[in-house]
Amino acid sequence: MSIFIDDELCTGCGNCVENCVFSGVEIIDNKAIIIQSRKPSTKKYFGKIHNTVDARNLSCPKPVMMSKKALEKLEIGQVLEVLATDPGSKRDIPAWAQVTGQELITVEDRNPEEFRFLVKKLK
Repeated sequence: MSIFIDDELCTGCGNCVENCVFSGVEIIDNKAIIIQSRKPSTKKYFGKIHNTVDARNLSCPKPVMMSKKALEKLEIGQVLEVLATDPGSKRDIPAWAQVTGQELITVEDRNPEEFRFLVKKLK
């Protein structure tokens, strides 16, 4: 079964619905529907970064899995920086933050092939 998010084919790891890392996604009519969209803030972040995940040169699902593991070690209110080069990360990291109830502070294109995400742990 193909999973679609906003009418685009899912870039996930292929584990399908039962094993998907985006466990908060609901499947309706064979489409993955993301509940409660959270958009990144337009404000610049000048606060402390408590941990960094360097997922550059890694492909799906590694950036999300590494981020999940790193976030588990943080305390509520702390900030995780994620560096990635996989183009799918631009959709996967925000979706993961959203469905796990975290705050996506910012998404930056550092250059055409590198992305930076700041995620604040809320739960």
